[in-house]
Amino acid sequence: MKLNVQLTGKTHQVLINENEYLLSSLKRNNISAPYSCESGTCGTCKCQLLKGAVDMEENYYLSQQEVQQGFILACQSIPKTEEVAISFLDK
Repeated sequence: MKLNVQLTGKTHQVLINENEYLLSSLKRNNISAPYSCESGTCGTCKCQLLKGAVDMEENYYLSQQEVQQGFILACQSIPKTEEVAISFLDK
């Protein structure tokens, strides 16, 4: 599976294992994505899903409207498609 990531003006492409959280894959590949709690509570890893589909296991931060707009939490999202693309918001 492929994960394309837009982060701080750069695009990264990494391989992601089946049933691996997006954030875990980024950390394993030494990509410094924003995160804090890793439990779906703080929202630090909020990003926008640009391509593909994910299963977000926990979400205590995003509103239903944000989810409908394509926002996800990278720490709780597992890809459901062979290719996923996300973009972290510049903070």
